Amino acid sequence: MTFFLILICIKVVLLGAVYGRIDGGGLVKVSEWIERSLIMFFFVLACTPFAGLYALFAYTGVVGIATGHGQYFLARKLVGQKEHKERVDPIVSLFFGKDWRANFHHEHKFTKEEKQYYENNVKAKLYWRCVFGMFMTGSLVGLPAAIVSIVFGQYLIAGVFALTGVVKAAAYVFGCELKRATSKRVKETEIAEYANGGLRNVLCLVVLYLIL
Repeated sequence: MTFFLILICIKVVLLGAVYGRIDGGGLVKVSEWIERSLIMFFFVLACTPFAGLYALFAYTGVVGIATGHGQYFLARKLVGQKEHKERVDPIVSLFFGKDWRANFHHEHKFTKEEKQYYENNVKAKLYWRCVFGMFMTGSLVGLPAAIVSIVFGQYLIAGVFALTGVVKAAAYVFGCELKRATSKRVKETEIAEYANGGLRNVLCLVVLYLIL
């Protein structure tokens, strides 16, 4: 029985990793809302034992999946962001200031001087801003499930669900650093999407372990 449960847990984690990559645009392409729903199914499932039908509220964490993070990719490419500003960026700006790239239209052709200024004065400073941005967008995924948990008096479980932001930030840092260590042999976003998806499901499994 224990071996059977271990196999199920491994399958759930692998499914999470695959769904994370699919949502990132890899492997296969289906409707975005199907991709996002596959991810959020596990959060609803994890809340069901203590919340019943109210567990469906956890699905609203799909907002976090739908929130883009192009501005926060740790590669920090020099791309204008004015028309693609992230919804959580006003909060990120409170702690890290404005992203210099947001001054420019996404079709802006950067001059040699602007590129040099970016490389010398901006890019390095953006790293932790982008990490925090990933943390913010990732936190939105587990926030509704955490709220459901608090309503039903499951405070420890709420803390577990609140870790989705940490998981996402850590996954993208891991992807970035792995690429840096291995040159061009890996794609940081792919690694991060697999890691983020798998770790999200690890959180859901921890919740089920605490409840059942």
